[in-house]
Amino acid sequence: MACAGVLAGLPFSGADLMAWGFAVMFAALILGPTALAAAYIYWRRGRTLASILVGEHVVARWTYSPEEWRRYTEAERKRQGGWRLGLFLVIAFFIYLFSGIIWIGDHEHGPTVFLIMTGVAAVVGLAAFLSWAIPYRRNLRRVGEAVISARGLLLNGVFHEWMAKGASLDSVVWKKGKPPCLEFSYTYPGQRNRATSTVYVPVPEGREEEARRVVSYFMEE
Repeated sequence: MACAGVLAGLPFSGADLMAWGFAVMFAALILGPTALAAAYIYWRRGRTLASILVGEHVVARWTYSPEEWRRYTEAERKRQGGWRLGLFLVIAFFIYLFSGIIWIGDHEHGPTVFLIMTGVAAVVGLAAFLSWAIPYRRNLRRVGEAVISARGLLLNGVFHEWMAKGASLDSVVWKKGKPPCLEFSYTYPGQRNRATSTVYVPVPEGREEEARRVVSYFMEE
């Protein structure tokens, strides 16, 4: 917001509007509403998170033993790493397929295109790795806690909200395994289409019946 205000005021400080003033004003018009929208979203998420932390609309609150959390962390590492690796391999296949076709058709510029696309593949691979490694390291650093609310979920410090404008909780499913988990799937507005997020919440030993009541609570609403 401060940056947008400064940009909006620069053209009126004696600057040449035809040279660059109008461009600066246009940038301010873009930055201002965007900053306001972002501030509102984070303010609203903060209010929702604060209400959950004080116990409003909480359906279940679970803590885990170090061994339970270790099993969940390793299971999540394999689950998340598997589908991210698969997605990266598919993307890399098409990147090299099309750049290879260009190289065959254009021997002069083909190698340059191939090198550029190799850089793109490296960036995609790095992003996929970090999206897997950062949550894994966070889970290793501390034993997590799950707070399940009617409005969202707080799992090991990560907040998932399905009551935001345009978002919806689509399903809550019991998943067998070691450990058993509740699978929360929710959708929210993306850049072009609706995006889907799936979160696995481990069920502590001895809380299986409570977990089934959580499933019933959400699916009967």
